[in-house]
Amino acid sequence: MSNSESKMKINGRFDIFTEGLQILWYESMELEIIPLHVIESGSPGPIETIGKYTSKTDSHYYFYEAILEHPENSVIRIDYNERPKEWEGMEWQIEFGSTEIRLDKNGEPSSVFWKGNDSNTVELERNKDWIYVRSQEPFGRVKISRSVLNRPDQSALRKILISEVGQCLLTGCDLHACLDAAHIVPVKSGGRDSTSNTILLRSDMHRLFDAGLLCLKFSHEGLEIMAAECVRHYVLEQMKNYNPCSYAARHAEALNERYEKYPRAAELHRLVFNR
Repeated sequence: MSNSESKMKINGRFDIFTEGLQILWYESMELEIIPLHVIESGSPGPIETIGKYTSKTDSHYYFYEAILEHPENSVIRIDYNERPKEWEGMEWQIEFGSTEIRLDKNGEPSSVFWKGNDSNTVELERNKDWIYVRSQEPFGRVKISRSVLNRPDQSALRKILISEVGQCLLTGCDLHACLDAAHIVPVKSGGRDSTSNTILLRSDMHRLFDAGLLCLKFSHEGLEIMAAECVRHYVLEQMKNYNPCSYAARHAEALNERYEKYPRAAELHRLVFNR
């Protein structure tokens, strides 16, 4: 289905620029996004999906912690057993049950069912209750993530980070249009689409971080920030008035995993050391 066809035929609450399986619940007031890597890998175990509830006056973003099972080659089942942590203080109640996704020969969803704990099974209607978005372009994930700069409300994960943190980890920039949700452990390598695996970076810092020209890691004494010689002076200039330790510590494990396992510049210079 092309984007032009989608705009004409599908419910306007879907986001055709966000990859993954999107399901509308509760009379189209809640949009759930099951990330693309969850569908494509089908690996059993804990996962997180993104929820967005839209009322007449506001939108709320949150994460469902769920369990993915793969009972058959062409079937994925997602079991919901916990309230999202972001619902604390709200009267909302989760409806326990499971979403069953049946896949076609290409590994893409062909039908979606909801199975409640009351044993009732409901088939959801494609283009009305659910859509599947997957870029056909090479390096589609990168192209889509860059469109955040043009569409600030596109990414639920990014919006949660802006709400929680509000500024770039390294530069302190709080201009929301310039901020990206940067994955620490890459999603293609099994990293989660969750706040525990993302930091908020200004777009230029994000590009350097992804390219391995800018690295962060923790030792027993604190945070180390390192950059390749070709960008060292630039990064120092951008960071001169900001202390990044204020919220970086909660990502210590993921940042160290990235530093040890994933490509980076051959020679890095330590820039900042905060006790």
